[in-house]
Amino acid sequence: MRIPRRNTFSSGARTRKTHPKDCKLEAQFTALPLQKLEPEKPVKFSGDIPFTVCGRPRTDGGKEHVEGTAVLLPTEGTSRKTIKIKAHLGQFSRDRYRIGPKYTEGWLSRVQSLANIVADEGAIDLTVFAKEGKSQAKAE
Repeated sequence: MRIPRRNTFSSGARTRKTHPKDCKLEAQFTALPLQKLEPEKPVKFSGDIPFTVCGRPRTDGGKEHVEGTAVLLPTEGTSRKTIKIKAHLGQFSRDRYRIGPKYTEGWLSRVQSLANIVADEGAIDLTVFAKEGKSQAKAE
């Protein structure tokens, strides 16, 4: 049986519960302890921080272990500080967040689960730029 292309895309759209633009990987680095930062000198860190994927936290309520460096960038024309964070997650499991073909409804997910294109577990490297808040900048 051949399915017309128009029906293929409309049925795929009906099975989505989250719009792709709303699906984000979010990490909270606020609870991560850092040594004193000096301009252009990397400081190593490691710790466990909470993540959400498409708004979903880990099913077991756990946190992800990250390692990386934080660098205070020189300020140019502003009193607000900027920190560049490079982080590495060694064993990120999408199964812990219930994302992937086996958690999606519809025939498309069944087809995707047959092909092992994307691994269930892997490493993620993040580069984030954090700016100091306005209220914090006035206090210093």
